Amino acid sequence: MTAEQTNDTKQRLTLGDLKRTGQRTGFEAPILTGFNMGNRTVSLVVTMEKFREISAIANEARIIPGDDHNGVAQRPLDEGHAKKIAIYILRGLLASVKAKFDSDGETIPEELEDILIELGEGPYQGLQPFTGNIRNCEFGGDDLELEKKSDGLLILRLLQGQIIMVVDGQHRRFGYNLLTDWLNDILMTGRYTSSRKGGLYLPDGREETPELTPEELRIWGSVYEEARAHCTVDVTVHLGLSISQERQLFHDLNNLGKKVEPSIAQAFDQANPINIFIRKWVEGEARILGDVRIVNEGSKKGGKKKTTELTTDGSIIRDDLVIANSLLFAGMTNPAGIPNSKVDQKLGERFWRAVSRQPHFGEPGWHEKTLLAQPTMIKALAQLAYNFAGSREANEEHLETLLVALEEGTIDFSAVNFLWRTYLIDDYEDRFAGISEYLTPASVRNSYATLDPDSNVLRFTSNTRDVARYLGDLVRWQLKLPVRPGLTQLRQKLEMEANASASLTAGQ
Repeated sequence: MTAEQTNDTKQRLTLGDLKRTGQRTGFEAPILTGFNMGNRTVSLVVTMEKFREISAIANEARIIPGDDHNGVAQRPLDEGHAKKIAIYILRGLLASVKAKFDSDGETIPEELEDILIELGEGPYQGLQPFTGNIRNCEFGGDDLELEKKSDGLLILRLLQGQIIMVVDGQHRRFGYNLLTDWLNDILMTGRYTSSRKGGLYLPDGREETPELTPEELRIWGSVYEEARAHCTVDVTVHLGLSISQERQLFHDLNNLGKKVEPSIAQAFDQANPINIFIRKWVEGEARILGDVRIVNEGSKKGGKKKTTELTTDGSIIRDDLVIANSLLFAGMTNPAGIPNSKVDQKLGERFWRAVSRQPHFGEPGWHEKTLLAQPTMIKALAQLAYNFAGSREANEEHLETLLVALEEGTIDFSAVNFLWRTYLIDDYEDRFAGISEYLTPASVRNSYATLDPDSNVLRFTSNTRDVARYLGDLVRWQLKLPVRPGLTQLRQKLEMEANASASLTAGQ
């Protein structure tokens, strides 16, 4: 064959031909085809890094000026939620690096153990599959290109515009972005990033010395490598859905599932430090609460009848126990995000042993004998203990006064103690001298409690956080502890407003 003949066999293309054909990109991955509710889908396994490259999110952030929002099929991104997922992924990758060090016969660094303790190492972690849609193809994907290799592996070849639009999983995808960006940043700078600048983690006590040690550089370098090379996800891809079909699928995936009962979720979660404390010290061998039964059914939102039935036998709802411990250790009602370093085992054990020794605690019918049967009272004590242990009001002497009072039974939690009815009577100053200074003014006070006419027992309202403060103020008065700082500031504000109003009236 002559050179001229060879040149004649070459395919000649114009720039327009290239534009219509499009540059093809392909990636090799295990491909399975299936039928979801009779509709053809493709399932693949790719690294999270590759998935980020071949996918996009159809949320408000993709809107361009003049767009009518017809392409939006996602809720707005919640960066706070995505950050929690980033930390979850980080914990999983750290555990994976630890397992790799162990399997390779390498010594596991103490720094790695410390990081996992602070973040809370669970027995197992995994990300749920992503769900996506290739919009730029025929419905069912008949025009998609597949290549079958000699070993049977199917390769899906996508045109440049055939990206996977994420239907379910945008926060997982963005959380991964936050994680890899953070890892890249700390490895490039050699120092931890503060939370104000997007940092995900900073070891306790390292605010003044954020520089990474050589061992930490090794750990975070291994985590970064694990994230980019070995963190894979399963993706179910629907083919050629319209925007309305994509929106319907988003709705069905996110709204038709049944939310797990809070108490059951807390019982199953073995990674959260609050739950670990409860299982180890409350339910475990220590049995701080003795024979008091912890039930997983019901919650503080479970309805009056259901809650009453579960607490009259002396049992405690796990959800309430979790919230009380979250208040005790971190002053928060939600255990999510509370690091292991916040859980003071010594304080927790002493506090709960003292509470459990109160008269009638955990006895059948205790709801008629002690106000501790109502979770709000226990939460009030937990919040008060935290105020003196870990807040800006921290004071060892005041904390000791509270704990000793509980241990010695100084505080009377019985239903007949008139102290707890202070907010419902007019002559409280005559009964309890000096208590006025400790009370939230009636003009700004929310509902507190009602008196059950049959049992003559106070029933606290569902306004738990405020009622807990009011109860804590009554305990402060009895033990001669300082007035709550927020209450002092509130009184000063009301006084200034009253003076301003009086001045305005006088001027008129």
